[in-house]
Amino acid sequence: MPINDPVELTRALIAHNTVTGTCGVQFVKWLVETLRQLGFSTKTVDVEGLSHVVATIGPETSLLKLGFLGHYDTVPAGEGWTHSPFRADVENGTIYGRGASDMKSGDAAMITAAVALAKQGLHITVLLPGDEETRSEGMPALLDSLPYKLDFCIGGEPTSKQELGDCIKIGRRGVLQGRIKLLGVAGHAAYAERTKNILNSMPFILDALAKPWHDSRHGVETTLAVTAITTESGAINVIPGSVTLTFDARFAPQRTTADIEAEISRRLVATSIPFELSIVKRTDPYVSDSSDEANVHQRALVDSARRAVREVTGREPSLLCDGGTSDARFAAQRGIPTVEFGVPHGNMHGPDEFVTCENVALLERVYIRIGELLASTWAK
Repeated sequence: MPINDPVELTRALIAHNTVTGTCGVQFVKWLVETLRQLGFSTKTVDVEGLSHVVATIGPETSLLKLGFLGHYDTVPAGEGWTHSPFRADVENGTIYGRGASDMKSGDAAMITAAVALAKQGLHITVLLPGDEETRSEGMPALLDSLPYKLDFCIGGEPTSKQELGDCIKIGRRGVLQGRIKLLGVAGHAAYAERTKNILNSMPFILDALAKPWHDSRHGVETTLAVTAITTESGAINVIPGSVTLTFDARFAPQRTTADIEAEISRRLVATSIPFELSIVKRTDPYVSDSSDEANVHQRALVDSARRAVREVTGREPSLLCDGGTSDARFAAQRGIPTVEFGVPHGNMHGPDEFVTCENVALLERVYIRIGELLASTWAK
């Protein structure tokens, strides 16, 4: 029988171990068959041996093409569980298991909402990559595989904070990660007076990098965290010739990766200490800013999402861009108005990850209502 209940579909998804890189073809076959039983047309897109799934449902003649963005992979289970991470135990109305909140409940609610919306005449595309927790190559490949451009996208990551509906993500901060190698001169520690110790300059470097950025937007501020400090010294009596810092910068939507890299270089140059800067990861931010009067698509999506959340949950959601990155950025970067709305965090990535059955059911209702509102206000 088709699993058309979001709670039961959540449990069925959790029962499969889908840790990125360890998920076998059997799960993908099960997922595809489950989607087909619900009425979806499906195809898989393979990237470096990993299968990513796209499913469509509803009339292709629909004026509105709505996309739901999920992912089926999870982080490893780890230790410290009191419930089996892959048994999907239900206790006092709460489902426990790896992926319960991040984001198999979101996947389930999107899938069953898509079925309901297709019956109302909407064309829905559900994108389910299998590498969001690691490489994030699946989502852009799935978007590129579509023969049409989506009008709107809704990401189902666990975005709510304390209660379902307390916020909607209308964007995400960008990320710039890298290494800073500070260049000094190696020497013998017994003759410290003869060697300028690069470690003595560390307070100046750390102070320069820690200065505030003063560019808050949509409730987030640009930040830079130094995450590790290492030296080349191989012995306790050797003054190191260099010190390497790793850093993670998260920046508000009006910034770009080029802005952040240039500002880091300026701050380092101001210390007069020789350095080498290397970047290992660049991710641009995105924002679907409903205050942009020129973009009626973005206003329609954000307004519909806010109204749907109010009607279903009774809460007035904040519009935020905080947190980490997500695969929703790939849709936004293609010019598709995108928001993210999902369950509270539920100890995601930790032991006894959970989601309440009530929130899964409410999430499905919010997704359905967003689609209905978009259809009534936009696709006329």
